[in-house]
Amino acid sequence: MRSLAILILLVTISGCASAPPSVDKSNIDAATIAAHQRQLSHIEGWEFQSRMAFINHLEDDRQSASMRWQHQADSRAIRISHPLRGTLARVEESSGEARLTDNQGNEFVAADIESLLAIHLNVVLPIELIEDALLGRIPDARIINPRYYEDGTLAQYEADITDTYATTSWEIELRRYQSASNAPYQLPHQLEMRSADYEIRLSISRWTVQSPSVSEMQ
Repeated sequence: MRSLAILILLVTISGCASAPPSVDKSNIDAATIAAHQRQLSHIEGWEFQSRMAFINHLEDDRQSASMRWQHQADSRAIRISHPLRGTLARVEESSGEARLTDNQGNEFVAADIESLLAIHLNVVLPIELIEDALLGRIPDARIINPRYYEDGTLAQYEADITDTYATTSWEIELRRYQSASNAPYQLPHQLEMRSADYEIRLSISRWTVQSPSVSEMQ
């Protein structure tokens, strides 16, 4: 069960690709930043595939796997797998219920994914902050020291998150912005998130997005 907690969200083993230099927000045209964030706001659904790893400093444990994450306005689906061991876990959330199914067929249920991880796996992760970071979207949470690339894409920031289970500070770094496979949306393909308790790293191989503009192109 502990190892499953490690696999539920995350972190890549691949080496970090070098990123272009980022600069303080005051050195980037605000309109350039706003234009990219406005583009991201048009995304209605998305899916990605990645390599990942998760480091749990509380348990002094590391795990790695592959992940497929699908997000719609009213649902989420996450599949964790390993090339030799097959599907390790599936997490699905919709209609006010989240369900985890492990590779033994055991099922665990809670109101949402955050509660599912906290109650059944004793892992506290800010799912909405993670999803914002995945897209390179500026979160609703208070952020500190944001930095941007010259094209207005978000490079790094710190965020303080308070929820039902904990108050935590996270450092986020976003790298390797590239277009989604089916649309010219610039999305990060490498992500690192760090708190005092956990580290999350993702290396994304493929992004697919849904938006009105994508529908018009098809």
